[in-house]
Amino acid sequence: MSNEEYFPPPEKEGGWRVGDPNELGVNVELLNEAINYHADNENSTKKYGGALLIIYKGYIIGEIYTTGTIGGARPWTKYTCNDMKSSAKSVFGTAMGVFLEEYKDQVNLETLLVGDSRENSLIPQIWDQPITDERKKLIKIKHVLSMTSGHEGNEPWLAPSSRHFYSGYNGSFQMYEYCFGWWYFFGVPAHRILKFEPGHGFNYSSFGLELMALAMRNMTGEMVGPYVYDRVLAHIGMPIGIRDNQFKEVPYRTAKKFNFSDE
Repeated sequence: MSNEEYFPPPEKEGGWRVGDPNELGVNVELLNEAINYHADNENSTKKYGGALLIIYKGYIIGEIYTTGTIGGARPWTKYTCNDMKSSAKSVFGTAMGVFLEEYKDQVNLETLLVGDSRENSLIPQIWDQPITDERKKLIKIKHVLSMTSGHEGNEPWLAPSSRHFYSGYNGSFQMYEYCFGWWYFFGVPAHRILKFEPGHGFNYSSFGLELMALAMRNMTGEMVGPYVYDRVLAHIGMPIGIRDNQFKEVPYRTAKKFNFSDE
């Protein structure tokens, strides 16, 4: 890890600092291209809205909010609930940045997630059963982070239904085993077969990230929450209560909604 100071001051001391990308050595042309790509995406941002906050070395170097035509906050501005702890993707993205830096001698964005064998896999658990779609072997870290891995997007805990095994599997109902395509929720699109070949489409989905979290746990020996809290969030003044709660304390969720119950 770099010894350079990346942490901004805690919120009570002023919070995030705004920096000039040029002065920080960032390619401004590529930065603008990335921001515009996000804001102008017809299939996601323009429809559902979105907030993009780009932080480099502790400085905000890009920020944009888009009000969608059919979903999202209305209007979507920097005053909407967009703070870091309100977004799983923000926290996970931060964890990934730290992880890729810490383990850069072992993995990068081009590293295969499933791989072609148990020995070459970041998630060897997936090889405990036959691979349900050969295209899964092509999934790279960059695909799950950009939501181009081909995974379905429906989140079943928002509409609980009965669980069912696929033939040949009778194990536990872990969420990552759901992502492997070993079991499914009745009436909910499952993960046995990918929607498209990795890198050849986009579908908003958290399930590739679920597998990446498993890969991170395999390599670090830690869950994502404690991993990113101890390395980043604690240093910027985030409360200790978010370290291990795994969203169980979010007030608008119930055990049934989040599938902690067997109902």
